[in-house]
Amino acid sequence: MVKVVHISHEDHGGAGSAAYRLHGGLRSLGVDSSFLSMAAAHEEQHVQLIMPVDGGVETDGDIRRNQEFQQAVAAWQGLVDGYPNRVRGMEMFSSPLGVAPLLRQSIPEATDILHFHWVSGVVPFQAPQAWLEQYPIVWTLHDMNPFTGGCHFSFGCDKYMQGCGDCPQLGGVGEDDHSRSIHVQKMNSYESLDITCVSPSRWMCDRVARSSLLGSRRQEVIHNGVDLDVFHRSEDARAREGVFSNDDFVLLFGTDSGGGRKGFEYLLNALRELVNQEGGERVKLAVFGKDPGITLCDITLPVTYLGYANDAARLVDIYSMADALILSSVEDNLPNVVTEAQACGLPVIAFGVGGVPEQIEHRETGYLARPKDFHDLHQGIHWAMERPDRVEVAETCRANAEARFNHLSRAREMMVLYESILARSSGKTLKRDA
Repeated sequence: MVKVVHISHEDHGGAGSAAYRLHGGLRSLGVDSSFLSMAAAHEEQHVQLIMPVDGGVETDGDIRRNQEFQQAVAAWQGLVDGYPNRVRGMEMFSSPLGVAPLLRQSIPEATDILHFHWVSGVVPFQAPQAWLEQYPIVWTLHDMNPFTGGCHFSFGCDKYMQGCGDCPQLGGVGEDDHSRSIHVQKMNSYESLDITCVSPSRWMCDRVARSSLLGSRRQEVIHNGVDLDVFHRSEDARAREGVFSNDDFVLLFGTDSGGGRKGFEYLLNALRELVNQEGGERVKLAVFGKDPGITLCDITLPVTYLGYANDAARLVDIYSMADALILSSVEDNLPNVVTEAQACGLPVIAFGVGGVPEQIEHRETGYLARPKDFHDLHQGIHWAMERPDRVEVAETCRANAEARFNHLSRAREMMVLYESILARSSGKTLKRDA
């Protein structure tokens, strides 16, 4: 039986949820899978916290509140303080410094494979780590950071192909900036490691394959999956009752701290155009997630704030009360929200960027608008509102999720990959545990 340890900053959120679902799917298939994270939302014996420096945890389930950990993070975040021209609205820029010094001691004995997910600040790459050389590493690329000099999405910059430097996200101050030095540190750290790259989308695979850091490694595409027994339309719950009427067209969108990459200005412009051209009397907005730091006060549409969804059951209720989901990201990998919504029978309106076209069939399970074209995003809303065959669209969305994003099927693909890696390293084929 393969023994794999997943390492992720957390077991929830975007990348964390995808990683945790994979872990659960693998365990259902008989793989000895465990999960190490800095913050754990799931209470089960196979999900463990990475030990902090002093071995104590000040707040259950989240060592990020540990004092020594906070000091390390402060130093890590100070990386960009010396760049006054850093572009505003960008996402985080990550140091290769690991702030979990006892990561090595947290890994169970007899582990066959380490599976990295979103590991910024978790796994140290500021210098080669000899202890990592004993493990084959599978690395799911939830964003671009593993093969860049610090950014998590490049916003069209292709300097990660040559070695970074003069980073536009740091203000373009010259070739010998932090992005170049981080790139060099990562290259030195990766050199002796056995890394297999797994991209959730073909879009991401194309980028990592052209990168100077990981382009020479084995590349695989395995979509993130969703538990279809959990995510399905909740007709019995009748989530609309007491909130929306059956005559309303409920347009749902989620928010987080994604900054300019999430494209909220395009969403706002599309909504303004909707009101100006069509009145929008039927449309009700439903917003869930973190505060995006934007205002909707000049949009003359009723807005219902649903708050942060802490668990899958709450998410299912939220998706079930809506008629369509809108996503305005201008760069993305394979967002969970699209797959979750479609599993719940919800068509998705989005820009055709990143891996999103791999999730949505245009005018069948949603609408793919031209990137950064808010007029076309508005047309997507119009398309969703005018669908007379909503039941058929919902069934098509669900069928798409079942065919392409079943988490057990994706876990089975991953299990085959693990076995091929171990067979290669041992020179023999492993017997799959029944």
